Amino acid sequence: MAAVVSGCSSMGKKPPGIASVTVTDKVDEKSMAPQNSVSRFSKDVNRLFVAVLVTNPQKGTVAEVQWYFQKPGETDWQAFDKAKVTFDAKTRDRYAAFSLEAAAGFSPGSYKAEILLNGKSERAVSFAIE
Repeated sequence: MAAVVSGCSSMGKKPPGIASVTVTDKVDEKSMAPQNSVSRFSKDVNRLFVAVLVTNPQKGTVAEVQWYFQKPGETDWQAFDKAKVTFDAKTRDRYAAFSLEAAAGFSPGSYKAEILLNGKSERAVSFAIE
């Protein structure tokens, strides 16, 4: 699990927030912006990302992702990994890219990434590995 942060857009006086959450297989290396949106992946994929656009981050703002897996035919979600980024200064709107990696590929099933901002659940996105 890795998390990378990069800036974009403009500063404001509003509290920190989440403008967008995108599941992708590619992010821009400099801005960490998603290069596409993907909802289904092959089980052979080795790396995927959730790109989160954090608006108005302040010093100490914490963005987190909690990853979940649901086996085919089951209803329970199992938490299996998490990562966080702490902003060290007030800054412009900024992407945080959280990566999930599996050298041998992922188990087929449904996946979910829950995004938290300063400990509060803000959004969740789902995707499938087939």
